[in-house]
Amino acid sequence: MFKLFLKGLLAGSVLTLIITFLISWLIPTGEYIYKRPIEIEKTVYKIVTAYSSTVDQTDSSPFTTASNQKVRKGIVAYNCADFGTKIKIEGRVYEVQDRMNKRFGCSRVDIWMKTREEAKEWGKQELEILFN
Repeated sequence: MFKLFLKGLLAGSVLTLIITFLISWLIPTGEYIYKRPIEIEKTVYKIVTAYSSTVDQTDSSPFTTASNQKVRKGIVAYNCADFGTKIKIEGRVYEVQDRMNKRFGCSRVDIWMKTREEAKEWGKQELEILFN
C-alpha cells in the first residue's frame, strides 16, 4: 500500500512539474517570442515609434490588440503584415498582433510599451526591420 502511495505521489509530482513547465511556456508573457531567433526573408527601413495602453493612443479597448490578444512585451502594430508575422528590430524579435491608424499605411511600425514614459523615451526612429 505504501509503495502504491509513493508511486502515485512521484507520478503526481512529475505530472505537476510537466504541467507547470507547459503552462509557463505557453502563457504569453512575450519572452519566448521576444528572444527567439527568426529566419530573415526581407529587410526594409521604416519609421519605428512606440505606444502604450492608453485610450488616447489606442481605441476603447487599450489592453486588447486588433488580433484579440492581450498586449504584452514583444507586440507590434503594423498595417501591412499578417498577424503572427515575426520581425526583428535592433536585435529583438517582435510579433505583429496589432494595427495602426490607416493614415500610416505601411510606412510605420509601432512597438507596444508598458508605460507612456517608455514610449516617449523611445521616440521616433528610422530603423532596419528584418521580416521572416
